[in-house]
Amino acid sequence: MGGGLETSMSFVMSFSLAMMLDPSIQAKGRKEIDTVIGSDQLPEISDRASLPYVRSIMTEVLRWIPPPPLGVSHALSQDDVYEGMYLPKGSTVIPNVWYILYFLDNANRHDESRHMLHDPEIYPNPMDFNPERYQGLDTEMEAVKDIVFGFGRRACPGREFSEGTVFAIVATVLATCEILPTMDASGNAVLPEPTHLSRPVT
Repeated sequence: MGGGLETSMSFVMSFSLAMMLDPSIQAKGRKEIDTVIGSDQLPEISDRASLPYVRSIMTEVLRWIPPPPLGVSHALSQDDVYEGMYLPKGSTVIPNVWYILYFLDNANRHDESRHMLHDPEIYPNPMDFNPERYQGLDTEMEAVKDIVFGFGRRACPGREFSEGTVFAIVATVLATCEILPTMDASGNAVLPEPTHLSRPVT
């Protein structure tokens, strides 16, 4: 229960940030809801299948700033070799879902390691919030969610409940609210800076 509450609230804050930074995405999501559901009733969880752009927004929030940036750790049940590195049975493996980690190489330089949901070869311009990257395809969205919610027997047991919850939040907020930044004394929008920092590991 605690894990589900914390990750859901993290999702809501990231969703709010994304909507503030790009009002056109809010408007497009609201238009889809008004067109498919209408403006005289709220969307329900059962409406998910008919709202692909709203699902794309939800998926992009999970990819852009996943609530568990280092996923759930696993222990190897047998010896393994990954990209030439020997990993003995019992080793703890931590999936680099999003977190931008650094390592110190032999030349004494800091280099970025690979991170699954911000790999530019798979997700061009990965720091951009772009729901259109999925083209409304559930197969593309599932690839993201399969990573965010974990792997194998250690996958999140509350995935279905969580997906329903965050869909309900996103759809209801888009249908009823407009998320806006605060304004300064001159009436200019004060946009938050989506800065995610990590320190090099030496």
